Amino acid sequence: MTMRGAEFSREDHDANGPSGKPSSTAFLRPEQRPNARIRLVCFPYGGGGAQAYRAWAARLPADIELLAFQPPGRGPRRREPAIGDMQALTKAILADLSPWLDRP
Repeated sequence: MTMRGAEFSREDHDANGPSGKPSSTAFLRPEQRPNARIRLVCFPYGGGGAQAYRAWAARLPADIELLAFQPPGRGPRRREPAIGDMQALTKAILADLSPWLDRP
């Protein structure tokens, strides 16, 4: 796992989704586990970021892959404007998450 301090490093922003196609930086995958049976998707508490889950990946069994949501306006996405409208945020999350829904 390549972590620095309380933030995910640039390497943790997997540039490719599960199909090998380009993916957004909204979901961070600290450890690629192509043979994982389950993908655990984690969302931070209000005002938090993906770094809340930085240590979880190493503690999970090998058959569970962790994806942590990094909200716009937080951490490595701090230059993006935060989304204050819950409906717009939900649409953005669904669009970014859909490529990762190939397993439970």
